[in-house]
Amino acid sequence: GLQKEELVLLTHGDSVDKVADGFKVVARSGNIIAGIANEQKKLYGTQFHPEVDLTERGMEMLRNFLFEIAGCTSNFTVHNRQQGKVIEPLKDFHKDEVRALGRELGLPEEIVSRHPFPGPGLSIRVICAEEPYICKDFAETNNILKIVTDFSASVKKPHALLQRVKSYISDEEEEKLMQITSLHSLNAFLLPIKNVGVQGDCRSYSYVCGVTSKESPHWESLMFLARLIPRMCHTINR
Repeated sequence: GLQKEELVLLTHGDSVDKVADGFKVVARSGNIIAGIANEQKKLYGTQFHPEVDLTERGMEMLRNFLFEIAGCTSNFTVHNRQQGKVIEPLKDFHKDEVRALGRELGLPEEIVSRHPFPGPGLSIRVICAEEPYICKDFAETNNILKIVTDFSASVKKPHALLQRVKSYISDEEEEKLMQITSLHSLNAFLLPIKNVGVQGDCRSYSYVCGVTSKESPHWESLMFLARLIPRMCHTINR
């Protein structure tokens, strides 16, 4: 079964403040409601994405819902084709789902695995702009980034934004962040440019966060920060 805490992708800018009558909160991410349930009516809702690979046990969550709650059986596939057309529109799929569908349809791996557009593809594009993209939240977001990447020192100094950072992370994530920032010297900052990315189910145009270190990169720590920072700062999408 699932653990008490699971790693999921939650990137929505909106959040639920109050659940409807008959529902109860069954999952949280910091102070954000991440899952609700009405067990009597067998109605469930999630703020996170169980269908993407960044939700590490998302497929198990979906299987639990389909087979143990909804009573479905596994004698069919949702990617049925009818008169040569795929039923679901591909534009609504995430790239990892499109790749899974391509493999199921037997497409060559060199096509399935190539970089999707928009993206670097076969060339490298330098992100730039004629004028800096600096909104009114630029300085405050930079301060939040400084607290995050120097968290082990920041917790010793009272700061209004420190509590906001803590409100977005679990006790386990706080412990992990303490460990990372104690072992590694990191610096994070906003680039004054607008970049395209995906947040939730929508394309967004927001800031880019840069992370630097004088040491060789510790990729596990950087991946942790890459998931954590956009969840705290909804104006950052990369």
